[in-house]
Amino acid sequence: MPAVGFICPGTTDKVAARDCFERCVQGKRCLTLATLRQIFPSYQSSEPASGVTSMLNGTRMEFLRRTAPYYIDPYDYVYMIRGAAAHAELEAGGEENTSLVEARFELNGVRGVIDSYEVQEGEGILTDYKLAGSFAVARALGVVVAGKRPDPTGELYKRSGRWGKAGEPKMVTAFKRQASAVKMLDWELQLNYYRLMIEAEGLPVDRMQIEAVVRDGNTLSARSRGLASPVYLIPVRRYDDQEVKDYFTAKRQALLEAHRTGQMPPPCAEEETWEGRRCERYCEVWEHCDVGRKHRNKELALELFE
Repeated sequence: MPAVGFICPGTTDKVAARDCFERCVQGKRCLTLATLRQIFPSYQSSEPASGVTSMLNGTRMEFLRRTAPYYIDPYDYVYMIRGAAAHAELEAGGEENTSLVEARFELNGVRGVIDSYEVQEGEGILTDYKLAGSFAVARALGVVVAGKRPDPTGELYKRSGRWGKAGEPKMVTAFKRQASAVKMLDWELQLNYYRLMIEAEGLPVDRMQIEAVVRDGNTLSARSRGLASPVYLIPVRRYDDQEVKDYFTAKRQALLEAHRTGQMPPPCAEEETWEGRRCERYCEVWEHCDVGRKHRNKELALELFE
């Protein structure tokens, strides 16, 4: 069963989509009716997923999204439709040297949409566009704290205190990018499967990259994570072909088997839950999952304590 309605932002009130479209139960709409209608249709599929991005999610999560009723907070999905609009603009404005833009492929029963494949000076470049929060982008870049450094603005401490003496250069956190700290397994698997799709058509892929727009770029939150730019080009490493194929084949078979038997799949892997962060705040079907309920109750207890 797909999503059945909305959670009114800032409340715990749930309303069926048809009732929301007919009349706002809160008396004042949180978003325009057009935006609400645009958000909701993308959550109507009840068929077993076979897309690359769906395979990257935990099997339990994907199974529940198609078999259990759930509600979504529309504020959580505004960025999704804005990202879709940006993709459409990129497609319309493709340059002559762009070989493929928003091209659809299928390999071994798994479908995918390639954002961009272009040939520049004889080099085949595969790019995927992401609109992501600073937390995800910083992890993908491998940003880590590198200690303290004088504030580049030249600001001085106005009074003596814990961090320094009056008149001394103000110290700020310094960051660096560290290859061993890179965490973007889902993005790497996605790009590598897209690579296999393109290579199956006889096109070479010499380089893969993510063009990541930081959703909260130029904010204190982004800067506190070491991000000074609103957009980054992030190189993606090449995985072993068979390793990638085996991963997506296993995920697809597990989901199809769950639909065939109707049995709940095992809990999502740690990396699929973003070390529990997804369960705590970003899973739409947490109410139907014992692990999700445990994480949500823990998060609620922490919020009440604070």
